[in-house]
Amino acid sequence: MSTPRPQDMSDWFDQNIERVAFRLELHSNGREQLLWKGTNMGETVLYNHEPGVGFLRRLWIGFMSLRPIDSTL
Repeated sequence: MSTPRPQDMSDWFDQNIERVAFRLELHSNGREQLLWKGTNMGETVLYNHEPGVGFLRRLWIGFMSLRPIDSTL
């Protein structure tokens, strides 16, 4: 089996990026909101929270964002 060439990997990435990754968009409808845009079974899907992250992890991230960590860096 041969090793894939960097150009082959780059071509694969360009052809499949919309299928395997989400696009982060900033929407403004009275207030700014982050939306994750992806595809599912060929349909465009919008998420208002990070896909694949459950409630408890979002809660933990929200809690950790309240801590004054930047001042210690």
